[in-house]
Amino acid sequence: MPSESKYTISTSLLDNLADAIGSTYGVSTPMTINEMNSTIKDISIRARAEDSIGAVRSPDLSKIGVYAFAQQSNLYQVKAPNCETVERYAFYLCSHLRVVDLPVCTSVSDCAFYGAGELNTVSMPMCSYIYDMAFARCYNLHSVSVPMCKLVYGSAFMSCGNLSTVTFPQCIAIGTCAFYSCTRLASISFPLCTQIESGAFAYCSNLTTVSFPACSNINNDAFKNCVNLVSLYLMGDTVEYLPTNAFSSTPIGGYSSVAGCYGSIFVPMSLLSYYQDKYECPELSSRFVGVE
Repeated sequence: MPSESKYTISTSLLDNLADAIGSTYGVSTPMTINEMNSTIKDISIRARAEDSIGAVRSPDLSKIGVYAFAQQSNLYQVKAPNCETVERYAFYLCSHLRVVDLPVCTSVSDCAFYGAGELNTVSMPMCSYIYDMAFARCYNLHSVSVPMCKLVYGSAFMSCGNLSTVTFPQCIAIGTCAFYSCTRLASISFPLCTQIESGAFAYCSNLTTVSFPACSNINNDAFKNCVNLVSLYLMGDTVEYLPTNAFSSTPIGGYSSVAGCYGSIFVPMSLLSYYQDKYECPELSSRFVGVE
């Protein structure tokens, strides 16, 4: 439990602070918060679900702990310019959370924003790791730009039904079901990604053309039921693993009832014969096209 000497809190700037937080910092009378402007460094305990917290604004906050603001249905804004870590379930089911400003946050833990239904955009310029289900079921999320992110873990953006654009210029691996059932996803950018795990883009029915300039490892069902996927560019100089079922129920895998045509996998000309010889499935082998 944090000590009073390490943390200070200005009661004049608090309105409706959860009594659990109040007691932790030695405040004798229960309080709840709608707006928080203080020198708190670390919120590591949970506010009550019945409290009405509208906004969190703290220039000194460095960590938001496990379940800190879970199920705060009135919370609409979080601005913490020096917060480096958002831990598990921190904003779980914050159904009206719309604005998140965490410019130096380096990691977002499991289920941190799970079910934040009104969250529209995510921009975390310093974030390196997005963990399991961190933004799953954020139904209103439209775009994601995380320029420093190296790893996107399992189901991180699962069922973000309105997500249309994702940009991860430094990401090297995409976890299992990371973008599963992002049905409006149309534009993805992963120029350094070398590994795509099982189901990573399964049921992304709006994907038509995707490019992975460095990818050498695509796992089972990675693009399953991407019924409009007609072009995949794999332009890396090596290939380690590409199972035939990676493209099940797609035009590339032979399914054409939606797209109206079969798809192609574009590879470096120098590797064309390798791809064609490696796979025993005639349907998949015929999909490879060499590019100079």
